[in-house]
Amino acid sequence: MGEYSIPDKLSEAVKQATGKEIRITRAGTKEADYAFNAFALQESKDCDIHAIMDEACKKIVAVLPPGITISQKSTFLNFEISNTLLARTASNIAAEPSGGITPGGKRIMVEYCSPNTNKPLHLGHARNISIGLSLTAVLKFLGNEVVTANVTNDKGVHICKSMLAYRMFGDGRTPESEGIKGDHFVGHFYVQYEKALQEELKSIIARLKNDPANAKCSDDELKDLAKKESALEDQVNEMLKKWENGEPEIRALWQQMNAWVYEGFGETLKRLRVSFDANYFESDIYKMGAEIVQEGLRKGILDMDKSGAIIADLEKLGIKKEGKKVLLRPNGTTVYMTQDLALAKLKAEQHNLDRSMYVVADEQNDHFKTLFGILHALGFTWAEPGNLVHASYGMVNLPHGRMKSREGTVVDIDDLLDELKKGAKEKGKDINDIRADIIGKAALQFYLLSAKAETSLKYNPEDSLNFEGKTGPYILYQYVRSGKLLKKSEEKEPDFSVLTDEIEHQLLMKLVEFSDMIRILKRNPGSITVADYVYDLAKTFSLFYEKCPVLNAESEELKIARLCLTGYTHTLLGTCLDLLGIEKLESM
Repeated sequence: MGEYSIPDKLSEAVKQATGKEIRITRAGTKEADYAFNAFALQESKDCDIHAIMDEACKKIVAVLPPGITISQKSTFLNFEISNTLLARTASNIAAEPSGGITPGGKRIMVEYCSPNTNKPLHLGHARNISIGLSLTAVLKFLGNEVVTANVTNDKGVHICKSMLAYRMFGDGRTPESEGIKGDHFVGHFYVQYEKALQEELKSIIARLKNDPANAKCSDDELKDLAKKESALEDQVNEMLKKWENGEPEIRALWQQMNAWVYEGFGETLKRLRVSFDANYFESDIYKMGAEIVQEGLRKGILDMDKSGAIIADLEKLGIKKEGKKVLLRPNGTTVYMTQDLALAKLKAEQHNLDRSMYVVADEQNDHFKTLFGILHALGFTWAEPGNLVHASYGMVNLPHGRMKSREGTVVDIDDLLDELKKGAKEKGKDINDIRADIIGKAALQFYLLSAKAETSLKYNPEDSLNFEGKTGPYILYQYVRSGKLLKKSEEKEPDFSVLTDEIEHQLLMKLVEFSDMIRILKRNPGSITVADYVYDLAKTFSLFYEKCPVLNAESEELKIARLCLTGYTHTLLGTCLDLLGIEKLESM
């Protein structure tokens, strides 16, 4: 990476001069650009550190590339880099941002989104999708072949709740007759079911409270007892049985309501620029895992308990200190884990993967630890440690608290994007609908990606739309601003020696840090690394723009050099937006 990384140049020079491999980092002082502690050169505690520094300096100076000077302060050896060398390095990086990075060369699947067909995509999905888009872009940038996948949870009790409510309250209405998106239409009936259930449970719970036998029961225990008497719950379970038995009328209703939802999902995903290479549906694969489980039992890897259920003894398999996981119920029916066993096998065999990544909230941390452990215990070679990765992330809530689908307090992505679009239009008279929508999406995505994935966060739409500070609109604005300057540029050979202002030096330093940021990203492909870097770059460019006239520079040579810096910045801002999965704008 020598042509793309200043620290690499310095490390190579130090190693050549001293024989030591030393990590060179940014200096913690304005008096130097990079530095390392000379104690790293010390062979023993008795050595004179200042004598060592004097000797090292003499040797390092002899092999340093032109444009780098070395000095001593305290126990540190400091390096200063000329703007000419920084600019040449920045030029190389801008011309080939992934240059110097050894291609990953892996075939990786990234599974994300994973919606349920009983409700629209909501704010939680927005974080999932934002992470999935960015992770995909980063892995591709690092030279991997990426296959994106989406698993739709299209069967089960929650789906039947929407179906039963439609039967009860639908009156033959359709999304078309009501003039709303299909996923919102179906989601309304999921909420309707919950409201009807709560009304039913009220009277049952009131009766149970009057029974002395339940005097010591908590509210939750009373609710569980009431559900056992619920006629609605019985109807839902009966509907699920009919679905599993393939009853034509139930299957037809299921297909119709899912079709409405898929049409709605399609509109939302298109707006977010999301598509998938592979699509899986729970209804297609939920039975496939039974064969895997039976084979595990025959091999003695899995066990059968007294009830006849096939289980994974997690302690015996070395997955956890204790615990057992049911994989097939006594009646032979499958559980969610069984489906995931089948899906993992299906993915690996269909796509010949080196790695499979699951973008799923941290509520499922325990599930994936168990899943990966069972797959490894079953002997699948593609399930070796490190080949299956849970890209976990924290929940996202609104300032007023946690969202709940059943209570109708979830913020749908469509409604949120519409509000953000409206807010973006209010920011300026020249922002039309298309630009406002892009700005709104950038506000949402950047906000969700600029926090550590593992942390839960509260999403504040107003803060995310700010055109100042660490926000998506601010990054877009600096990208557009730099692009507009470039329209006045001419292709002339720059003389970077005319760059003498401190802010020019700071911008160049930030530009060359791009390749070091990518190196960090290769070790840990998290979006916060990109978000932190691109904000610092945008902020530094803004300071440069305000202090250093570009088109009205004092000389033609200075104008050309500053336009080059602007061009490098524009390129790397754009690359970072791509890595975050954020759509770019050429004007605002």
